[in-house]
Amino acid sequence: MPNFLLLLAALLLFCTQAAAYFTDLVEELEWKVEHAIGAIEDERHRLAFVGVPCYPIFRRFNEMFAARGGCFVHSTYLQFASGGANVEFEYDLADPVGSLAEGLLVGCRDAMDSMFHQDRALLPLIDPYALDGIVYHPIKSCRTVSTGLADGRRHLTAQRDIATLFLESDMMDPRVVSEAQMKNRIDAYFEGLESRGRARIRDAAAAGAAASGRPPRLSVAAPAPRREEAV
Repeated sequence: MPNFLLLLAALLLFCTQAAAYFTDLVEELEWKVEHAIGAIEDERHRLAFVGVPCYPIFRRFNEMFAARGGCFVHSTYLQFASGGANVEFEYDLADPVGSLAEGLLVGCRDAMDSMFHQDRALLPLIDPYALDGIVYHPIKSCRTVSTGLADGRRHLTAQRDIATLFLESDMMDPRVVSEAQMKNRIDAYFEGLESRGRARIRDAAAAGAAASGRPPRLSVAAPAPRREEAV
């Protein structure tokens, strides 16, 4: 779906059909936000995506995250692949050539920043988007995007304590995409996310207890069933 939107924006730029489509799309998305309707039914972890999608198994890639309650709520790919269309630059119809030149400069600068300096795009979004984690996806077929992702990840995590996953595959060549290995990495990542979530709950309970002067109430696991009762 995001790639279709990019294609539509590129092919029908300045056309009334595109304007009408995106007007309806914004109305629909605002209605979904108002009624708390997300992209997946059981959203437990809000994620950001950095890099180029894994097109050889595009659907399965997303399903491996959605199966564990992971929902991608932001992607730097939509910024640089759209040429910076996300900056909401409004063209001046009275000066089409000059306005187009200005729009290209502003948009391309934002696109390049989101490609080479992902931390500048992601750090301001962690709190507003309530991000739980960030998935970095370097690929072999596009070194321009992938070069420096490891350093960008290290720089971002030095500034914010957020769980990240570094997942390598490709955007074109299925021979370098190992779905089984990828799923193992993703499952391990979500186990870490869930562990961090439990730790935050314990810390919040301890802080609340300290503020009230009462010892924290710790949950007690139910006793294991006897052998003859086990199912």
